[in-house]
Amino acid sequence: MMDKKTAALTLYKTLGAQSALLDEILAAQRQVRVSVTEKQWTDLDSILYHMGELAESFCELEHTRISSCAALSGEQNDSGDVFAAVRSLSDANRNAILKIFAEVRSKLSKSKIENESLNAYIRVAREFLQGIFDKVIPERRNTVYSNTGSLVKSRPECLVLDAVI
Repeated sequence: MMDKKTAALTLYKTLGAQSALLDEILAAQRQVRVSVTEKQWTDLDSILYHMGELAESFCELEHTRISSCAALSGEQNDSGDVFAAVRSLSDANRNAILKIFAEVRSKLSKSKIENESLNAYIRVAREFLQGIFDKVIPERRNTVYSNTGSLVKSRPECLVLDAVI
């Protein structure tokens, strides 16, 4: 078990590393958006692989942050609450940790917004293409009902196009 000074330093460094990692994740999210809108699928694949690696690194840092918070609060089964963990620290140390924690939360919010906007773009594109496929593929006009009696649109299991839309 770490002492409080070591735990506070570890927490501060971990939050700093998370902040820097989130900068990389946000940059990668912007690249994903550009790749999707410009239909650069090979670039998208490599960017998504890199984002997976970044996400794994962030998870490792998150485990370190939670264990540091547990050491600071003195509880074994801590949920990683930074506010509860820094209560016993001096004002200067508490303010430094809370400042960088606010940066991390802000960047996480930006990342969430970026994900939601990309999901909205993909949903609109999917609905647009679904509308085209509904008009173009005649066998899809059959009415299908679920076991609860609600109307279900049948979807093709596989569709191969030999032209770029």
